[in-house]
Amino acid sequence: MQRTFVFYDPTGRRWVRFRRIVGVLGTAAVALIVLLVRGEKSIKAMPFHPHAINYVRNGGNPVLHPKTAAKPHEDQPLVFGYYVNWDPASLVSLRFNLNRLTHLIPEWMTLQNGKGDLSDESDPTVIKIAQDANLPILVQVNNFRGSWQAGDLHTVLNSEHARANLIDNIYANIVEHRFAGVAIDFEQLNTKDRPKLVAFMQELRAKLKPAGYLIAQSVPSDDDVAYDLKTLAAIDDYIIPMVYDEHYQTSQPGPVASESWFKDQLATLAKALPPRKTVIGFGNYGYDWIIGTSGGGVEVTGRRDGSESDAGRCGRRVPRRRVVAPGCRRSRLVDRFCAAPMA
Repeated sequence: MQRTFVFYDPTGRRWVRFRRIVGVLGTAAVALIVLLVRGEKSIKAMPFHPHAINYVRNGGNPVLHPKTAAKPHEDQPLVFGYYVNWDPASLVSLRFNLNRLTHLIPEWMTLQNGKGDLSDESDPTVIKIAQDANLPILVQVNNFRGSWQAGDLHTVLNSEHARANLIDNIYANIVEHRFAGVAIDFEQLNTKDRPKLVAFMQELRAKLKPAGYLIAQSVPSDDDVAYDLKTLAAIDDYIIPMVYDEHYQTSQPGPVASESWFKDQLATLAKALPPRKTVIGFGNYGYDWIIGTSGGGVEVTGRRDGSESDAGRCGRRVPRRRVVAPGCRRSRLVDRFCAAPMA
């Protein structure tokens, strides 16, 4: 039997066709490679100018459907909501309760030294939320840096230059951020500085009132020796007695504000403060006194921040407060207070 090869072509035509096909494919491949190389070079040669992309909608307001703040009425209380940057829950609470607040008091400015310098921790996002809700901001100015800085406060109040510098800084920040006014919270005042604080508040009013800015002030409810409550109330638009801490961290265990103590405080305040200007502060927190320790009580709210207490010392203090006033719903309000005028 004669054997034949399947791919054998004695005429050679198959080989010619094969070479032509390979040549065409090769030419096409080379052309494709050239096009790709040129395209890559042209893309790299194009100028590129990177820029920041803002993914936040509503003009920077994270609230998808912004609410409108509550408007004060004669038959309804004012509701002051205190806001803090260091607790994410504060922003959540603000967004949920915008329509229940009449004023927002964020803890954004702190006295830095005895010269009247201020730190400014204003949050543009919170400012945008408040502006869209028509919620007036009374920025808080306090003397708390780790603890109440009574020494710096004393130095400022007793220096005409330092007082003027502090007032100018307050005014400049109000104008820059378009706040509605200021809320002063100067604590642990030296009894000798009683008239100095009055003089400072008078000077502050002389600076702010012509421009239409509001002044609120937090004061202890049981210290009329260092704080001239009656005179301060005459100067301020709103005065906020802090009616809590009947028992505190270093005291014996007990309620923050027992009912009888609270009523006695209100009765005393009613004799010195005008009801239309007075805003009552409630403390919605407590202390956890641990048996066998000497460090005092640990301030707690709905949850505890920081580690649990070790043997011989207490856990970390959580300086959070929230209040609910007569006529104000007892829901989650903006940290730190909710308050209302006295009846």
